[in-house]
Amino acid sequence: MALILKGLTSVLLLVGRISLVIIPLFILLQYASESRLLDGLSRWLHPLARFLRISPRSTVPLLVGLVFGLFYGSGVIIHEAKSGEITKKDMQVVVLFLLLCHSMFEDTLVFVAVGVNGLLILGIRFAMAILATWMVSRFSSGVGLEEEEPRRRLERGAGEL
Repeated sequence: MALILKGLTSVLLLVGRISLVIIPLFILLQYASESRLLDGLSRWLHPLARFLRISPRSTVPLLVGLVFGLFYGSGVIIHEAKSGEITKKDMQVVVLFLLLCHSMFEDTLVFVAVGVNGLLILGIRFAMAILATWMVSRFSSGVGLEEEEPRRRLERGAGEL
């Protein structure tokens, strides 16, 4: 019985630590999206966008996915796709990058809370995502990463993504 009680106590402490990381991040996301702070912060990613050969407008969903994860990042990608502001290629490159490198701060802080070296995880994930995404965007022209004008897609209808 003491072992079960000790296990439950440990689990509750871990859930508490993780909650201390996740809840403030979601509050911050809500504030950032309502105050247009995301647009300003996404400008910092414009050099990365040039390197990955995507439009600067693609940095908003990239930033949201990096900081807040795939759930919110995918919502922003869907919104941008329906608005016609980013190309299909841009969406594919952003999705690939986020598959490799999402929830950077949330995941890293969760690992730090249990004793893992956060800087090491952060650096390796970011570097590998940049390398892999650059390679795909650079060398895969004609293999599913087709260029398409955003406005042309609007004329066809956003439902054909």
